Amino acid sequence: MQPPLPSDLPLTLPELQAENDRLRLELAEYRERLNIQADTIRELSGQASAGTVIRSYYDLQNDELLRLREYIRELMQRAEGAASREAELEKQVSLSVSSSYQLDDIRSQYNHLQAQLSDLQDRLQDLYRQQAAIQQQAARVSELESQLAMAEEEIELLKLRQASPPG
Repeated sequence: MQPPLPSDLPLTLPELQAENDRLRLELAEYRERLNIQADTIRELSGQASAGTVIRSYYDLQNDELLRLREYIRELMQRAEGAASREAELEKQVSLSVSSSYQLDDIRSQYNHLQAQLSDLQDRLQDLYRQQAAIQQQAARVSELESQLAMAEEEIELLKLRQASPPG
């Protein structure tokens, strides 16, 4: 038979054991959630890697856009020059028409790339938000594990007190 606990203890050993069991179940549940979150983190890391690839692709597209803008500027300058010499050089007129088609095509490509860039930026923001939520959940799991460890230490201390003879 176990000696009775001092009356000044806030909880009895069965109550502490029951609380410990409850905390263990809660820890198991949070560990499962942590495993799920770890899987999600791995998936998001893969997506972040994909985001990096997309970002690199975006940077290349952006560089191409800059070159295209310069090319458009040059085409516009050529078109202006062609208009002033239109009467004299019929060949320049056909070049100007061709340049105008190219300009329309380049503008269309530019608009398409701008839309892609916007979509990529939106997706990147979504990934940042998801990562922040996962980090918050991981911090909560760590906090609960710490609380469980402290409860287990308290139970061990109570067991030691109960096992040692009074006085």
